[in-house]
Amino acid sequence: LSPFWHPNGQELAFASDREAKTKDAHKSFDLYEVSQNGACLKRLTESENDEIYPAFSPDGRLIAFSSNHSGHYQIYLMEHRPPPACLE
Repeated sequence: LSPFWHPNGQELAFASDREAKTKDAHKSFDLYEVSQNGACLKRLTESENDEIYPAFSPDGRLIAFSSNHSGHYQIYLMEHRPPPACLE
């Protein structure tokens, strides 16, 4: 959902619906980042809320995104510090 390229052109951030492991739990959107060649997928957020529409700042140091808390969307900023390990 809503992919957005990092200014360096090497990483793509996007929101993805992560299915919960139990029947009773709801799905939620988290932000992910993938390298241009698809070799590395990293989860940037992990939340019980929907976190969508990622956008990098022009210098690539911040990510802005929308987050749905109790039915109300708010805009958040976080530093772009992807985890060092890729998802398997």
